[in-house]
Amino acid sequence: MRKTSSNRHRLNVTLAERWREVRDEGPGRAYRRLGASSGWLRLSLFPPMPEIRGDGESIGRRLAELLKESGMAMGRCVHSSHGPCAEGVMATSLWKSLERGILQFWLVPSRATVFASYQMGSLKSVQQELADAQRIIETMHFERVEEDDGSDWIVPM
Repeated sequence: MRKTSSNRHRLNVTLAERWREVRDEGPGRAYRRLGASSGWLRLSLFPPMPEIRGDGESIGRRLAELLKESGMAMGRCVHSSHGPCAEGVMATSLWKSLERGILQFWLVPSRATVFASYQMGSLKSVQQELADAQRIIETMHFERVEEDDGSDWIVPM
């Protein structure tokens, strides 16, 4: 491993029990709970959005804009909120779709912007998976990297 300057950070994601990172073709990183009918939690990193940092209402508005701009058929929004997380303030939006089931999205502006999405697997596990996903997003945080391990989740600060 090679030394890095102390201004580089990695996103530390602590998974709930029975969750694992999985490799697939989608964007960012994907996580699933053990079991074939599990839903998908995806995390992606983007450049910082300093104009919305720390203000829950503006983070929520930006999340709504991003979802609208995506053009994805998501059904109807059943709940939106914002609140504290390890990286400051996050916004979340819960959707119900006839085609995709339950969807939830999060936006966390921080050292880098974290966009997360959850798409349900089975109806039987969705409630537990949503609770787990919420805790995963609330507790993820950037930590300083002393040595570069080649992770694509290391960002300069």
